[in-house]
Amino acid sequence: MLGSLTIVVAHHMYSMPPYPYLAIDYGTQLSLFTHHMWIGGFLIVGAAAHAAIFMVRDYDPIISHLNWACIFLGFHSFGLYIHNDTMSALGRPQDMFSDTAIQLQPIFAQWVQNTHALAPSVTAPGTTTSTSLTWGGGELIAVGGKSGWTRACQLPYSDPCTGFGSRWVPCSRGHGRVSRMTRACQVRHGRVDPRVVQSVPNRVCRLRVHGL
Repeated sequence: MLGSLTIVVAHHMYSMPPYPYLAIDYGTQLSLFTHHMWIGGFLIVGAAAHAAIFMVRDYDPIISHLNWACIFLGFHSFGLYIHNDTMSALGRPQDMFSDTAIQLQPIFAQWVQNTHALAPSVTAPGTTTSTSLTWGGGELIAVGGKSGWTRACQLPYSDPCTGFGSRWVPCSRGHGRVSRMTRACQVRHGRVDPRVVQSVPNRVCRLRVHGL
């Protein structure tokens, strides 16, 4: 029950952010979602495992093996921490387990991901489509009654100072025009002009506002 509630909380925090900043703070949002999903999964699996243990006759051997499995995992995890701390203390970062030194890669998980990437429409239908306007968006976004991602390649945001960006600059990708923040908002918020960083097949400009 607790595991199911935790997973429900994860999805509600993603679909209906309880705090305004969560709607735009993607890193925090993703971290909270992943955290609650993992915790919920562990609780559900743990509940099922313990229920299965009490339903079998050979209780003692199962508990014994479970105990040894926990000891095995715990000591190996602790050993990795000791190794990294020792190498760091000796000034040998190249011998640490990290993404930039000795990498511990999930080979099987990478194989599964590559399999899905080869034919996503067959192995996982719907994964190539956007899940919401927050993660990927669609062709049309309405902000304050004004639509974005139109043929003019507008930047879909509404600034609290002066409202929707009133200035326009040419799109370097040839997609028309790109709106940018007014000078007053740039000075007040310390933001720089949006820059086109990439384009997608449906001729939509991907914009990035530095300093957000």
